[in-house]
Amino acid sequence: MDITGPGPGNNPNFNDLDLFLMDASGRVIARSDSGGNGASERINILKLPGATYVVEVRSFYTKAETGGVVFNSGTYKLSVAVQ
Repeated sequence: MDITGPGPGNNPNFNDLDLFLMDASGRVIARSDSGGNGASERINILKLPGATYVVEVRSFYTKAETGGVVFNSGTYKLSVAVQ
């Protein structure tokens, strides 16, 4: 998942992405949350059985003026490749 737009903070470094892959029951199968502000996130899985999966995207930054957290800022591009 890549950041494509900065959102209301108008700075791509104000976007910390976290990416979670879950099965249909909500159990987390894999996650990618090690990238910092402005970094892409990626989950690589070699093999999954045919089923329904959910991708949860979390993004946030801390607003300097208030110290409050702003969630879901920015725009993103999610790519899924099946091999």
